[in-house]
Amino acid sequence: MFLEILTHKNIGKKLISIVLLLSLSSVLGCSKSNEEQNNGQSYLVKVNDHLVYENEVMIYVNKVTREFEEIGGKNVWEFEDFSGGKSAIEVAKEAVIDNIVRIKVLKDKSNELNLTLNKDEISVVNEEAIEYLSSISDAFKEVNNVELEIMIKVFSEFAIANKVMSQVTDEFNPASDEIIARMNENEEYSNLKGTNITELLTEIYVEHILFTIREKDQSGEYVTLTEDEKSIKYNKVEMVLQLAIDGVEFDTLMNQYSEEIFPEELEDNGIYQFSKALLPEEFKEELMFLDKNEISNIVESELGYHIFRVKDIVVPTDEEIKIFNDKFILFEEDLRKTIIQQLKEEAFNRLYNEWKKSVDISIDREVWEIIDLKI
Repeated sequence: MFLEILTHKNIGKKLISIVLLLSLSSVLGCSKSNEEQNNGQSYLVKVNDHLVYENEVMIYVNKVTREFEEIGGKNVWEFEDFSGGKSAIEVAKEAVIDNIVRIKVLKDKSNELNLTLNKDEISVVNEEAIEYLSSISDAFKEVNNVELEIMIKVFSEFAIANKVMSQVTDEFNPASDEIIARMNENEEYSNLKGTNITELLTEIYVEHILFTIREKDQSGEYVTLTEDEKSIKYNKVEMVLQLAIDGVEFDTLMNQYSEEIFPEELEDNGIYQFSKALLPEEFKEELMFLDKNEISNIVESELGYHIFRVKDIVVPTDEEIKIFNDKFILFEEDLRKTIIQQLKEEAFNRLYNEWKKSVDISIDREVWEIIDLKI
């Protein structure tokens, strides 16, 4: 599993295609001094005293490429405006550097905090490194000199970076009012929290007669009727409503007069189902207090004029209300945990950005910029 802190914020923090970077080792020259080379490889990134060589970079490339393509598909590299006006490849290349720098900064912090991996954690790292290495093609490993030793090194640094984040965030406790405020920003939670549960679970089934105020023009587009045309249609609606009040079967009037614009959007047999607490605002005033078989006054919406009849009202049982309340409590607890984790991560990222300010970062930009990345 790739380091969570590298990927939880946005999909833009990804790396480039394996195929595209197979040529990296031939592009990178040997312009560095002997002290800055590793088995003939030149370092690409230097973070404080950490020299990051080609084979290590390629592990980052491989891992994040997979995640990038899992989210955006194999064609993700074709996006020329992927984020902030930058192509997917440009965003990915930036992420290469960002991720490497982040790992190295957190590795240095682990030394300051006296954090090390215990035997169990080392065992897990070794297993993950072996498993991941086996998932990489032989061609990729050969071209990029990726062996088990460097794979274990990278996975160990992922693990220790996660450990730094865990320790720092464990010590941070967001304020209660901040947690509540963030929870209330969740629309679903906010709506449910202030809703009468009985009304929420009460289902109202209605059917209607619709007189549309939108008609297709010669081009096939829907246009709204003129005020005069609407007035004529409204008079017809009043006539039909009076027939319903006088006892004419509603189904008969519905079959004879209703003008459905989008009949495919109707529920079974033309019946609409609403939660009593979540009635559309334009219908709420009329439908909220109607009983079964009662007929509404004329209701206007963007589609036209409606006459509703309440077909049925189903009130929840005490058991259904209890089940809902139990589920809501779990939902609230999960949301609270998620918000707390988000606040912890945000606090950690602010701290990380402060740490990063004092870090000495050197990148072989000349080499990095000339790599041709095209799918």
